[in-house]
Formats: sequence, C-alpha cells, structure tokens
Amino acid sequence: MVYALVGRARSIAGERADDASTGELARARVRSSDGRWIVFHGTTLDDDRAAVILEPAQPPEIAPLVADAYGLSESERSVTQLVLQGLSTREIASTLHLSPYTVQDHLKAIFEKTGVRSRRELVAQVFFRHCAPHMGSAENVSSSGWFKRQAVPG
Repeated sequence: MVYALVGRARSIAGERADDASTGELARARVRSSDGRWIVFHGTTLDDDRAAVILEPAQPPEIAPLVADAYGLSESERSVTQLVLQGLSTREIASTLHLSPYTVQDHLKAIFEKTGVRSRRELVAQVFFRHCAPHMGSAENVSSSGWFKRQAVPG
C-alpha cells in the first residue's frame, strides 16, 4: 500500500509540475487487522523523497465505504444520508427534487440491501455498527461532535 501511495504521489507531483499550488495529496483508506479504518496520506518532498502519514479514519471518510459495502447507488446514498439526518419522506423529496413515491422506492431498495425493515432499524444499524464501537467514553468526542483522532496502533 505504501509503495502504491508513493507512486501515486509522484504521479500527482508530475501532473502538477506546472502548477504546484493544487496541494493535492495521494490518499488511500485501508482496514487494519483489528477492523479499524486508517487513512494514508502521501506526498513527495523537494528532494525526491516521499512522506506518508497514517491516521485513523474519521466518520465522513468512512461513510462512502459503508455505502459501498451495502452496494447503495448514488441516489440511495443521498436518501440514506437525509434519513440519518432525520428528514421525512416529503422533506427528502423536496431536497433531492424527487417525488415522494421515488423516495419510497429508494427506501425499499435501501432496506433490502441493508437488511432492515424501517428507518429506525436503518439508523440503529448505522449507529451501532459504525459509530458506537468508537464511543468508549464521552472523552472520545470532540467539541465539533466528531470523534477525536486516536493514535494509530503501531
């Protein structure tokens, strides 16, 4: 993974040789042996060396992976995100410029793919599978509401 990331970082550096202001980093998300997600960031240095930084993945970085794991389409992801925010079918339809019937069709597909039967079960499954394991105590939550960054086990 590290070699691939450094290769991608060098490729990005070559692409931006004319415009070094893009600041784009090579990134990868990897699941560790203990089941935690880790984000790798890589860039090149001025003297052809590379720097790679590892850090625990934060919830916004994991959400797309969770959606991929369930095989949700882009529309289903959008609906799921709004369900998790507590919006009603009518509010979701208005936000996404869909009919309420289309939202209901997406919900049926989401429920089938995730193995739940209701919005409540969907919220509970996402919470207990993907959030609760990281909540050892209130001290793990930052003032922003996201989980604090933890040291990567070495």
